[in-house]
Amino acid sequence: MDSVVSIDGSVRVEKLAELLGSRAEIDALDFKATCDLTKAKGKVEFVKDCAAMANLPRGGYLVIGAHDTGRPALDQPEISGNFDSARLQQLFDSYVSGTAQIISARHELEGREVVLVYVRPPTDHLPVVMKKDGAYTEQSGTQKTAFYEGQILTRFSSGNVKLDHRHWKRVLSNYETDLRKKVEKDSQELLKVVLDEIRQLATTGSGGSVPPALSVHLDDDSFYLAAVDLASSGVGGVERIRTIVRTLIAVGLVAGGTGDEDADGTVEDDRAQAFDRLCLLGLAGVDADSPELFGLVVEAYLEIHQRQFSLHEGRILGEVGEAAALRIVALLVRVFLLGSYITRRRKWQFLPWLVNRKITLSGGYEYSSWIRHALVTVSRAEVLKADGDGKGGSILAVARAHGRDTPSLCRDILAPVEVEASSGDPLLNSLCQFDLWWCMIAALHADHDKFGMEFYPNFAVFFGHRTEPAVDIIATDSAARAAAFPGSPRSDVASALKTVVEAARRESLNQGFHTEIKLSVSAAGFINGEDDSQA
Repeated sequence: MDSVVSIDGSVRVEKLAELLGSRAEIDALDFKATCDLTKAKGKVEFVKDCAAMANLPRGGYLVIGAHDTGRPALDQPEISGNFDSARLQQLFDSYVSGTAQIISARHELEGREVVLVYVRPPTDHLPVVMKKDGAYTEQSGTQKTAFYEGQILTRFSSGNVKLDHRHWKRVLSNYETDLRKKVEKDSQELLKVVLDEIRQLATTGSGGSVPPALSVHLDDDSFYLAAVDLASSGVGGVERIRTIVRTLIAVGLVAGGTGDEDADGTVEDDRAQAFDRLCLLGLAGVDADSPELFGLVVEAYLEIHQRQFSLHEGRILGEVGEAAALRIVALLVRVFLLGSYITRRRKWQFLPWLVNRKITLSGGYEYSSWIRHALVTVSRAEVLKADGDGKGGSILAVARAHGRDTPSLCRDILAPVEVEASSGDPLLNSLCQFDLWWCMIAALHADHDKFGMEFYPNFAVFFGHRTEPAVDIIATDSAARAAAFPGSPRSDVASALKTVVEAARRESLNQGFHTEIKLSVSAAGFINGEDDSQA
């Protein structure tokens, strides 16, 4: 089973930490123990790797100087040559025809240089083609050719291959998506005109206001605004939304997504849109201050999650297969985006609604939060890293990538989310902060004997400054604590915060990166039980 890793274009140290920690085996990620760009063989092999990556829908990463175990390749010769982005681009362009871009960054790990290279797919969404042979001479004098003029390369089964019929759909997927978006834009504009005409006629005839029409066929912005209007109108409006929610649940539960049963990707695309629409309804519930609508969305996500498993008297039996695990990852992405929105909007009262839903297994074991159960499930399936020894990428990075690609789910962030995660990145920062909040809620509702098993601090591999604002709010804002942790004594919250922060510090060190949270004076005092009348 392929692991899920965020292919987002960042080449910063946080991305390197994620990729090294993933130990993933996917087409879009390749580890190279060493590389010598001073030799002809090293040059053409590097170009071959990049050309194959360029023909993937999101491009891909090369991690040079490390093994696929996530450790630096100390047993191999050090990498040699000029790995600056401009030089690599020049080398690539000398062999390849196309508009792909090469971006690189040098890092140091355990005293060893590691280079992270991102290959961005062509801007025109057409495949890159080799424009001359990749010939070189072995030390023995034997002539070798890594690729030939006119070849189109891609990645398949974690290796470089020549393009054949089965690869065309994936190679042209970005081009196909562009065409689909153009058609959808035209149809949405026509639908808006028709709905506006119908509403105006109805208003004229009745002499009063008409509730907004809510349809799954609306564009994201119109869908969200109609949901806000309905939720703000009261319980009757939420009841009208309930029918849409049942439709979205049904779409989310349709089987498919792997193999021949979804050869054209239609089922997977429809499911992704259903999950996004549920998330939009959740945003609408937050902005309309409607716990009824928000609760409806959470119950929908929870139902979809539980029905990925075999159930007996409401209890979950066994594990899940590949397709179900990937559906749970997709669901988690939207849940984390919804949580990050709550965090940015500071609507703390919605956090318990989202997090505090228990899951009971057939043997009687109980998870205090369904989010933890979902993360454990995908970690055991080795598609996402949600435990110290798991495989796959970080849910926070995967959620950020989806949020960047789907701006309607981050509608309060006015500027486009950049490829590179800067220190002030509002989306990644709020994802890290929500991660702390849900860990806290899960810890506070856990049985004492499994206190440390009820959460996993995904934020641990990201710089501590991203999460620190949430720590300070918990420590200094009594109203926020009361809303997010209703009924929990101050001492219990302080104890849980200490446990979560210490767990994150250990996980950060285990991954080989010193990114732990630095406590402010107020936060340290809160954890140590110092009295603060302002808290």
